[in-house]
Amino acid sequence: MSQRNQYNLAKQAVIKKLKHARDLNIIKSNFTDFSKKYREQDLEIMVAAVEGSLNCDVGYAALMCEKIRSDHKSKKSNRQQWENITQRSHTLLIGKHSQLGNPKGVVNTWKILTASIPERHLSSLTFSFYISALVMTNQVAAALQLYHHGKKKSWKITDSSTNILLPQFTLAEAYDHVNSMLSSNSRRKDKAAFTGLLRCAAAKSFEETEKAMVFVKENLKEELTGTHWNILLESAQRFSPESVSAVQDLRLEHGVPLTTSTFILLLKHAPNLSDAKTIFNKAFKQSSRSTHLFEAYLEYLSLSTDSSRGELAHQLMSSCPFEPTSQMTCLYRLCVYDTLK
Repeated sequence: MSQRNQYNLAKQAVIKKLKHARDLNIIKSNFTDFSKKYREQDLEIMVAAVEGSLNCDVGYAALMCEKIRSDHKSKKSNRQQWENITQRSHTLLIGKHSQLGNPKGVVNTWKILTASIPERHLSSLTFSFYISALVMTNQVAAALQLYHHGKKKSWKITDSSTNILLPQFTLAEAYDHVNSMLSSNSRRKDKAAFTGLLRCAAAKSFEETEKAMVFVKENLKEELTGTHWNILLESAQRFSPESVSAVQDLRLEHGVPLTTSTFILLLKHAPNLSDAKTIFNKAFKQSSRSTHLFEAYLEYLSLSTDSSRGELAHQLMSSCPFEPTSQMTCLYRLCVYDTLK
């Protein structure tokens, strides 16, 4: 077997180990052993080390990203590969910071990346990934600004990143995006775009949400889902409370049953304790083991000024068919605080 074939086999084996490692010592030893044996630091092995170390040590992953970025030898010999792998390693790190809810880490990693690679050389996927990470870390204004900057520069931004921003668009922009999708040659129906349009309308008014529901129904060519109806319900609760019952009735007429998430929405906006209790009892019959349902009811009770809230909370916890979550326990203590003083 030729030396090159031996090298490639060894390289693929170590990449596999690095990607799936969950122990930093294993990552370090495999990376160091390979580098010493073949007397070179391969970019693909470096990015595999980034991928693996994100599972156990973000600091080491950042260090490996910097090794890739500052590898001037690779940059000089094969700039295209260096740019591709630098982008990949840094987007992996941005994704981890996003997952950890670290907005500063997201922005700082992006600044390091864009200081090394000209904007015009970055892929549309890299930009889209960063936009999504900004949204996921509650930096929506910055994401929207980057999106519009990208549109001016004619970047091809992925549908997923556009859809995640749709609720922040003006209503006209949201309709333009969906209509553009509908008129494209592929005629591909992106369901997330319709949901984004509905969320955009729901932030404006109940009337606009109703119009958007009709538009979605006509153009999606499929039955409206529980998610669609929940968005309409949220809009009614916010802008037109007197329409809440009508929305529920219309939903049932369309054959879409009330889900646990629907009952939770109703619980949050129940007009009084009696209604909240009725909603919970109805939901309990359908989903007796939903921790989110119990948490929503306890949260309602904790905010109530009714003197019976402590007794109701105690009954709820006593009859709970599963081990209460820490959130349930905290809410329960708030409910019974007056009786413990």
